[in-house]
This record gives sequence, C-alpha cells and structure tokens, in this order.
Amino acid sequence: MGSLINTGDSARLDAVYESCVSKLSASYVKVCGLLDGGEVDSAASEFKSNFVPEVKRLSSELGKAAPRRYIRDMKWCSKVTDLRMLTDLAQKSLESGDEKTSRRDLKSIRNFFLYLHTGNRIKLSNDGIYTFKKWVGKIPDEGGLTEDRIEMLRIMKANIQMSVVAGRAKEDEAAFSDDLKEWSAEVENILKEKPSHSEHIAKLKTIANEFYQKYGIDLE
Repeated sequence: MGSLINTGDSARLDAVYESCVSKLSASYVKVCGLLDGGEVDSAASEFKSNFVPEVKRLSSELGKAAPRRYIRDMKWCSKVTDLRMLTDLAQKSLESGDEKTSRRDLKSIRNFFLYLHTGNRIKLSNDGIYTFKKWVGKIPDEGGLTEDRIEMLRIMKANIQMSVVAGRAKEDEAAFSDDLKEWSAEVENILKEKPSHSEHIAKLKTIANEFYQKYGIDLE
C-alpha cells in the first residue's frame, strides 16, 4: 500500500514524526549502550518501556499518511509495517536474553532508517558515518586496504562533509565540524600509509567505531 498523500496535514504529521523519531533515537542509543555494558535485562526493559511505545505511536498516527519529508515515498505505509515487525523481533530477542541476536536485530532497525533516508534522497551526517563504519568493518585485517578501497573510503569521508548535520551533531554544529575535521585528518593519515598490516586496519576500525558511537548511532 502506498503513502496516502495529504499535503494539508503533512506539516502536523511532520511534527509528530519528529517527536517520535527523537524519542526512538534516544532509546536506541541507550539500549545499545546497555548491551555494550552487558546489561541485557536493562536493555530489554528500556526497549520495552520507551522504544516500543513510540513505534506504536508512529504506526497509529503515521501508518496511513506520510509526514512531509516522506510525502513522495509511495511505500511509506508498508515501511511503517516493516518497522513494527523489526521492533517486534528486537523486543523478543532482548527479552530472551540473546545478546548476539539482539545486536543483529538492533542493527536491522538502524539499517531501516538508513535506507529510509537514502531511498528518499536524504543525506544525513549520521548515516554517512554509519556507512563508513559498516564498510570499514568488512575490510579484511590482513592486506585489506587496496587502492580501490582507499579511494572508496575517501569518497565516503567526503560525503559525510557534504551531508545535512543530524542527530547529536546538531546540538553543537561547530564542535561537530571541528571533530569531523580532526577525525577526517586522522583517517587520512592512515590511508596515506596504504596500510596492509592488521594493526593499521584495526586502528582504522577503532576510530571509525568511536566516531560512530559519538555522532553516527542516532537514527535521524
């Protein structure tokens, strides 16, 4: 079922969406942090108490009509259904205490928002950082940084700089700009060495993950 376009109501729906996604993002970050600390039960409780209700609210109020920013997304309604399904899966895995499956299901939720944005030609800084981190994570530890991969990483790094500032980066855009320049320079120093040893690639993965945790983990 496609998005039911109602331009007269889209501004109000945009405000509802903004409220929902802000709370979803805050809860998502907290859940991931609790999991990283080994607190699976607390992560499950946080997800149930704060994430799940906002998904239900989003589905109830926006399930049949898209907010203004997604007004042209003809698959909006089915995507809301997908989000509910992904939320149900994550809740079950968290409540079962299965940390590995929980991380996988939470990653699926993060990917949902990434593809929601990119599918609507919305380029956000947090998505660019997340994409960079995902791509770096797939590089083999030994001899993994070929010339093609180095060039791709430079392109992705440049894309972050050209994206709309989003997530926690919006709280202090000047600080984010400074941090981004410093991080970009650190990445470039590694790339210039054309590293093939595991220690260099491990360092690249570490700084990519640290920057993701600071500025890329937010859903929007």
